[in-house]
Amino acid sequence: MLVRDALYANGPVGRAPRLCLSYARRVDQGPLLGLFEASLVRRSEETGLELGPTGGPLVSLTFGEVAARSRRVAEALVARGLRAGDRLAVQLPNGLAFLDLFLACLRLGAIFVPVNVLYREREVDHIVKNAEPLAVVTTPEQASLVPTRTRM
Repeated sequence: MLVRDALYANGPVGRAPRLCLSYARRVDQGPLLGLFEASLVRRSEETGLELGPTGGPLVSLTFGEVAARSRRVAEALVARGLRAGDRLAVQLPNGLAFLDLFLACLRLGAIFVPVNVLYREREVDHIVKNAEPLAVVTTPEQASLVPTRTRM
């Protein structure tokens, strides 16, 4: 699975503090999630994304495939302990994995914390310490930028 390639264990770490918000629970319906779900379901057979290198071949995904991918990624995140109200930091280039994780967090009610791929150790350290994410999703090449003892 896509997330399995980006998430890998780096030792135990405590969970981020839970938010005391009335909406910090699994979101089965909500304004934004409802809009995405309605759009994805209503147009499930239509082309939703076309991806590929500039001048290269395109890969097309339907809205239904995008929805199915986000459900699978959400299930993988739940299996790794992510819950509504938890924060997930993501330092990935723009692409399908980034979108999968964003939609999965939206589906779960988790807080998506994007981290610019151009940031170096000092900036990543600052964001991770301030946001206190449950985990960080990054590439193996950028894993060394994440503070030690942070779950990846």
